[in-house]
Amino acid sequence: MFGNSEEFYKIGISKCVKNRLRQIEISSNYIYETKVIHKVFNSDASIIYDFEIFMHNKYHRLSYKPNKSFHGMSECFKDVDIKQVIKDMNEIDEGVDW
Repeated sequence: MFGNSEEFYKIGISKCVKNRLRQIEISSNYIYETKVIHKVFNSDASIIYDFEIFMHNKYHRLSYKPNKSFHGMSECFKDVDIKQVIKDMNEIDEGVDW
């Protein structure tokens, strides 16, 4: 996400990514623009939820509070190694025990 002289990542889950991105943009009064970097699909909601918790815990030390509030702002991170985040996300489809 970027805007308001900021750039950061949001790690979160959604049933409909397009609607979720629109909701974020609206709730931030269009200050932040969104771009999907990577998506993972899994039909088991409990696995996805547990994985989101795992990711938030893993990157907690890099958590970031955006200057403008919006729905989901507690799931933002700055200075993450995006290649590692994508690798972590891909592991959910590979059955890795995280």
